[in-house]
Amino acid sequence: MLAKASYPALVYFHDGAYEAIFFDLDGCYATGYTIKELWENSKKALNAYCAFHGHYPMATRWDQIEIPAAAFLFLVEAPIKN
Repeated sequence: MLAKASYPALVYFHDGAYEAIFFDLDGCYATGYTIKELWENSKKALNAYCAFHGHYPMATRWDQIEIPAAAFLFLVEAPIKN
């Protein structure tokens, strides 16, 4: 059975594009010129990262993250095996 986990990503806007940096996944990030494009690219980046590393690590709870004034938070879902 597949469950889902939500991974927090800090989102910044600079140089005309958005960038999402995953809080728990060292070196995992996505970019996009629109929020929709960023959302799709974030899901792809999360799944590619976890497939490469062979597991989905425990995600930090979103309410435990200090969000900088210049950023906002995305929660990106990924399917995980129980």
